[in-house]
Amino acid sequence: MEICKGKQLYTIGCYLQKADERDEKILEKIFKIVANNITETNFQFLCQKLNLAISETNVSTKSTVSLSERVLQALDRWKMESNNLSLTSAALRDQLTRALTMIGAYEIMDKITALKLFTCAIKF
Repeated sequence: MEICKGKQLYTIGCYLQKADERDEKILEKIFKIVANNITETNFQFLCQKLNLAISETNVSTKSTVSLSERVLQALDRWKMESNNLSLTSAALRDQLTRALTMIGAYEIMDKITALKLFTCAIKF
């Protein structure tokens, strides 16, 4: 109640909005890292861990679309489905990180960890 009396609510709202936008940008960068570094086998395992139907990334698109494009499309579809569950970008990032760890994509995890550390260093 004191915050509203001090007219600080708008400032706090702007800060939270910027934080959400920042998390969204970080998630998009993580999607690009995954798309550029994942193998076909790991992509299939990742789809299983994220509960994405493999049939949605069917054989007909394999010949016309590159692996990185298919990965980006699948991750975007996963993000849209998860947004219906009201998950934040930070929660999606953590869920994707857990899935990548479970499938053993350690090189990708190293790059994501470096990105996280870099963004934390810049933030503070």
